[in-house]
Amino acid sequence: ADSGMVQEDNMKMSYDNYAHQFLDEKNYEKAEEYFKKAGNIEGLIDVWFKTEEYDKAIELIEKIPEENELLLILGNKFEKYGLCDEAVKCYTTALSISLGRNKELVCKAYYRLAVLYDEADDTENALRYYKKNYTTSSEYRYNKYYSVSLTNSAIILYEQNETSEA
Repeated sequence: ADSGMVQEDNMKMSYDNYAHQFLDEKNYEKAEEYFKKAGNIEGLIDVWFKTEEYDKAIELIEKIPEENELLLILGNKFEKYGLCDEAVKCYTTALSISLGRNKELVCKAYYRLAVLYDEADDTENALRYYKKNYTTSSEYRYNKYYSVSLTNSAIILYEQNETSEA
């Protein structure tokens, strides 16, 4: 291995360790600085949510490279903080760049969108995304939400008294 690469990796690990230490100490300014040096986007997201700098996280949606789990992580974070519009944007962005390329990410994004709509009592969209989830793949390695999507769809239809479809 190239010694320059190894040295750079070691520096990034050190920066990352310092950043986590600063994060634990609630020194968010230093944590942000060192997560940037380490190239740890997930760490930066944590800092921005703890400091309620959601605008920085929102800007990130457009900058996250294709095929990246970070869109789902960021969407989930927005969800937990009640920022549902931003969560929807993360999941739909993940879908637009992953359709036809990353079945697992697509299934996860469809499921998260379905849950968001379900929790907002938008049953029409919830059903639509649950169906997109369970029709995309029934293979567990791609779709860990297959059974729960079918079950949740059946519950919604049952509650709507549309038992013929359920």
